[in-house]
Amino acid sequence: MKFWKAILAAALLAALCSCNRGEMGFSYTEPSDGPGEVFIFYAPAASNLAPYISKNISCITKSGLPYGSSRKTVLTFAHMDSGEAHLLKISADEFGNPVSDTLLTVEAGRSASDPEIVSRVLGKVVEEYPEDSNVFTLILSSHGTGWLPRGATADFGNDVIVWDSPRKKSFGSEKINGVFWDISIQDLAAAIPMKLESLVFDACLMGGIEVAYELRDKVGKLCCSPAEVPGNGFIYTDFASDLLADAATPEYFSKVFFEHYKIAQETGKPSEDSYYGATVTVVDCSKLAPLAELCATLFQKYRAAIAAVNSADVQRYHRIHSSVDYYRDFFDLEDILLKAGITSEEKAALEAALDGCITYKAATSSFMKNFGGFDIDCYCGLSMYLPNKGNATLDTFYKTLEWNKATKLVE
Repeated sequence: MKFWKAILAAALLAALCSCNRGEMGFSYTEPSDGPGEVFIFYAPAASNLAPYISKNISCITKSGLPYGSSRKTVLTFAHMDSGEAHLLKISADEFGNPVSDTLLTVEAGRSASDPEIVSRVLGKVVEEYPEDSNVFTLILSSHGTGWLPRGATADFGNDVIVWDSPRKKSFGSEKINGVFWDISIQDLAAAIPMKLESLVFDACLMGGIEVAYELRDKVGKLCCSPAEVPGNGFIYTDFASDLLADAATPEYFSKVFFEHYKIAQETGKPSEDSYYGATVTVVDCSKLAPLAELCATLFQKYRAAIAAVNSADVQRYHRIHSSVDYYRDFFDLEDILLKAGITSEEKAALEAALDGCITYKAATSSFMKNFGGFDIDCYCGLSMYLPNKGNATLDTFYKTLEWNKATKLVE
């Protein structure tokens, strides 16, 4: 749900010029021992998201930046239109004034969602900051529809899937010179050249077990939302303290996001965020194996029961509204199995497996109730496909996902 369009260059220039001395929070005399920390904000935003992403980058530059010799590095690659896009290092000089250096320019007419461009940009990051002496946090900010394949949209009149729509979906939807682009989760995983300490999906519907499992070999901790992400996205106002500070964690960055929308929903302030709500989860992708092993057993045992589950009775994370064009395939993983009739012992084992890999989760009591939204009565932290709500074409694609290869949800 991230919408509208703007121009990055002017906004970024204004942000860089508007910071006052003394705002920067990192000493340029920091010790040089230990690994460097590299934070990359990567945004395929040649879409209606451009003004939001432009605002978020402005917040990053104003909230505090590391000095040029710091072990902390902030990089941005924001692609707003069909023109050139630049990988920038954003830092503070010795007086605390913000400066930017261009590390790479991508030629006009290329999409930031093209796997070759993802690989080129992140490859340049690794070239400048070698993996053996740095750790990486990647923030991906754009449109998203979880694991869904390209072109999967909904015909709401008939509640069926429609293919080959111009509104391509998956992650990173962009329109470049009249051509629509995005990237599949499989291609994204292949295009990331380094192991990431953390990956933040500032994008809708990326909090699915399918996404986390597909990225498990490339990502340590994954921050994501099973539901949509409100237009303003994650909170970058205090980026320096929330993510760059020595004591900062991806869990805390996610908590700041959640509490902002929880307070807005409960108090009506800020009013532009008050009607949303939020879901957020942090997954330790290195600890997904026990969950996959248990689910493989449960899916086999309860295959017929899962096929008979009434989707209307299961906790959903997708909206049903004329303004939403993605297909309706985002249900609570645990609630699917509860509705299929797993035993109390199996429920306890499932919750233990979820607790073993989820390091933080939170959800408001509802999400966008006045716009096709839903109450949130249970929240395990991860969404999953419900095969009996899909169709044969989705089932065929689902079989290509690593999660399905491990668990055989769809046979």
